[in-house]
Amino acid sequence: MRRKEKRLLQFAGLLIAALLFLPNVGLWSLYRDRVFDNSPDTVEGPGGIPQIQVGARPWVARCSGEVLIRNMSLVSTNTVRNPTNATVFVRCSSIKEPLRTSPCLNSSPPNTINIYIPLLLTLLESVSSPGSSHKADVDSLLAAEAALYACQGSAAPDQCTEPNEGQVQQTACGYGVRMLSLSENKILQQHSAYIFFTLTPTMVLCLVSLLAAELWIMTPVGGLGSSSREAVNRAGKDAHLIHDGVQRIDWHNYEAMKIDLSRSGNGEQGKAFPLSDADRVDQAYRENGFNIYVSDRISLNRSFHLNGGRNGPQRAERVQLFIPANHCSSCIKKLYADTLPNTSIIIPFHNEGWSSLLRTVHSVLNRSPPQLIAEIILVDDFSDKEHLKEALEKYMVRLPKVRILRTKKREGLIRTRLLGAEAAKGEVITFLDSHCEANVNWLPPLLDRIADNRKTIVCPMIDVIDHDNFGYETQAGDAMRGAFDWEMYYKRIPIPNELQKNDPSEPFESPVMAGGLFAVDRKWFWELGGYDTGLEIWGGEQYEISFKVWMCGGRMEDIPCSRVGHIYRKYVPYKVPGGVSLARNLKRVAEVWMDEYAEYIYQRRPEYRHLSAGDMSAQKELRIRLNCMNFKWFMDKVAWDLPKHYPPVEPPAGAWGEVRNVGSGMCLESKHVVSGSPIRLESCVKGRGDVSWSHGQVFTFGWREDIRVGDPMHTKKVCFDAVSHNSPVTLYDCHGMKGNQLWRYRKDKSLYHTVSNSCIDCSPNERRIFMNTCDPSAPTQQWVFEKTNSTVLEQFNPGGN
Repeated sequence: MRRKEKRLLQFAGLLIAALLFLPNVGLWSLYRDRVFDNSPDTVEGPGGIPQIQVGARPWVARCSGEVLIRNMSLVSTNTVRNPTNATVFVRCSSIKEPLRTSPCLNSSPPNTINIYIPLLLTLLESVSSPGSSHKADVDSLLAAEAALYACQGSAAPDQCTEPNEGQVQQTACGYGVRMLSLSENKILQQHSAYIFFTLTPTMVLCLVSLLAAELWIMTPVGGLGSSSREAVNRAGKDAHLIHDGVQRIDWHNYEAMKIDLSRSGNGEQGKAFPLSDADRVDQAYRENGFNIYVSDRISLNRSFHLNGGRNGPQRAERVQLFIPANHCSSCIKKLYADTLPNTSIIIPFHNEGWSSLLRTVHSVLNRSPPQLIAEIILVDDFSDKEHLKEALEKYMVRLPKVRILRTKKREGLIRTRLLGAEAAKGEVITFLDSHCEANVNWLPPLLDRIADNRKTIVCPMIDVIDHDNFGYETQAGDAMRGAFDWEMYYKRIPIPNELQKNDPSEPFESPVMAGGLFAVDRKWFWELGGYDTGLEIWGGEQYEISFKVWMCGGRMEDIPCSRVGHIYRKYVPYKVPGGVSLARNLKRVAEVWMDEYAEYIYQRRPEYRHLSAGDMSAQKELRIRLNCMNFKWFMDKVAWDLPKHYPPVEPPAGAWGEVRNVGSGMCLESKHVVSGSPIRLESCVKGRGDVSWSHGQVFTFGWREDIRVGDPMHTKKVCFDAVSHNSPVTLYDCHGMKGNQLWRYRKDKSLYHTVSNSCIDCSPNERRIFMNTCDPSAPTQQWVFEKTNSTVLEQFNPGGN
């Protein structure tokens, strides 16, 4: 049940209580008007503090002293008989003197005494007896509806002052005491019983209805099974009521975490498997893109590393908490709604390795609350491996929540996911890849955000499982926002200060998802049109769903407390049917969703301009029907920090072209434009013909203050990188975070490396490039770019050498 529905039920409970209470408001008003004097002649005026009358109680609250009762003979609950020497003193703490004395001496019981005394006499009977003196606590009198009494009738005038009916007498406390008329007294006597026996039960009924509504709200749809509730109790997951009225619990399974902690063996605790030369043979990677030999030697139920020794919140069972090594420390303290939507886990696969596929399924079952898993749907995209046919069917029989769907031809990742989504029965759809491992308590943090807002798509933090040794590690930088550059490569950018939170475990907005792992409300997914069915095989779908959810009324978040490990393949081990689909898919997304911003892609990818992207009319109609925002809104409101890292219009570079050494006349060159390749010194090729931007002797010192292969409009994604003094200069994947890739091109023509405090030097004889102590007079450290922009260079290095 969603929180919005809970609040509606809560409102309905309050409405029912109000309807039960309102009919008695008029009666209560009559009771108040008969007992309290709010006439214009009173001290406070109409609606002010009521004057004290016979039968009223507010004096007790104001006169917060004590009541002394002496020698009062009590016979019944409605009359005072023969009150010889009866005296009532009301001593106010602020006045410290008797308020009033009413000695009714030597008189017989008056026939006309009609004093409204609801419950006072019953109380006094328990504390008084003739000839004795007792004290009655003021608060007790208040609780018992205490009332004054007065003498009337045959008492002597000098012994007992008689107020006339309706007359107000002033007292030392500034209050009056008024005699009730006979008619008033009868009315009050008649209604007092009704008030007590009708209004009081009605109030109780109101409270019961509210409690029933609250209990109804807190009960899950369909209810938790008794075994599930017992499991929660055994784990000590105490419930807590938070300010928004949502009941929250700790979903961690501490028993399973303790078992994980005790495991040892190959790959256990997420440790890397020690590789031998035999384990590294190419055959191990050929079929899967990762080392299947190592995968097969690791348990299907392997554990992740847990840091023991940290005591959690004090609970009766004193359970010991353990924090996963890749788990933010504050995540262990998180509570999530006790009523969460269930989910269908959809895992598409094609020729997946046996152990990697089964480990994915087992990790989901082992680390997910069973009541939250509606089903696991394995969708086979026309695999031809024998182990994925009858053997897989037989294995999954033992796992009743798992079912297998199979395509009749090769459909590709996107349509295979859609097939699984169409068959899903859960309230939420969760997509995973077929080579993942779910981490501790990964699911409740995702579902909790969807329960709070069903139009939120949520993504777990994706950790890295090494494709060689299967060691489990976090990604570099860990929590970062998803983004893209204008060639449509997926990127990760730092969370800007404006979005930073005191608690790093809190969810944060992300403009673009990585693509393979996310959860979405099933109905919302189909309201958005699902995936564009015109997208072929794979590629671009993460942009399509990301742009769509943001621009059409939803939102997307990354959840640091939900972590899933993923094997990033060494290479794609199978051929994609139907030719190249990525370029077509990217153009289709750009044309449907990116408006005028698509031009920035075409400037960098001119081959996309005339590429056919198929019929896009249905997607454009969907965008109109959903009343989606334009892409400028997306860039201004959602991805506003993206241009800082990847500007649509590339800022001018500081220098570019060939880089010639002054001392030797030779040029820098990279023969292999791949990460890890060394930069060498070679003969310059200028003059032998036009030098293409793709030639290894063209470099750009750009606005990020890194040096990249290629000219300003066609730079590669590899940068000059150096570690320390005397280290070689090599190419490394550009990260845009400065550090080892930050350079200064100084006025003395040196290329200065800030991290190592050294300059690029060369050995012409050895054709070697390396870092060395800066020497402005050394020709081997002086470099001349083919073209420079002095204005930009001055901005990079203001006033510096």
